[in-house]
Amino acid sequence: MQARVRKEIHAVLETNGGAPRVTWSDRKRMSYTVAFMWETMRCKPVNPLSLMRCATEYLRISGYTNPCGTIVISSLWSIYDASFWGKGSCPGEAVANMVLFIYFTTILLHFVVEARPDDPAHECVESLGLSLRPSLRGLIFRPRRSDSFSDTMHDI
Repeated sequence: MQARVRKEIHAVLETNGGAPRVTWSDRKRMSYTVAFMWETMRCKPVNPLSLMRCATEYLRISGYTNPCGTIVISSLWSIYDASFWGKGSCPGEAVANMVLFIYFTTILLHFVVEARPDDPAHECVESLGLSLRPSLRGLIFRPRRSDSFSDTMHDI
């Protein structure tokens, strides 16, 4: 998939007269790259849970009684109904999408991202904080151009 995204990046850069980097406006001509990013976010959303809430009174959920003061974290996946609430949105969504697109295309333009041989990609481990994030200990970022980057392997 990286190769196909990279091919699309190069095709867009060539039509831009060999521009050195992708811009936000280029996304309109990068349907595969944008679809890849959306599908990745659909499969592994950054924040599947809501913020924590504290019950202000006794709370009964699915037959369980929870005392006042119980911390409750609800799953946004299970309670969201687009037909009732409409399309969800976030004030920072436009900026986040822009930054993600630019970072993603820049990384794939300059690096080949691989799993370490002793830590296969399918064994991605997530850690939970305010958001889900993958453990990057098993990724290798190999520079694609020796003229732009050192020839050393960049482990994260």
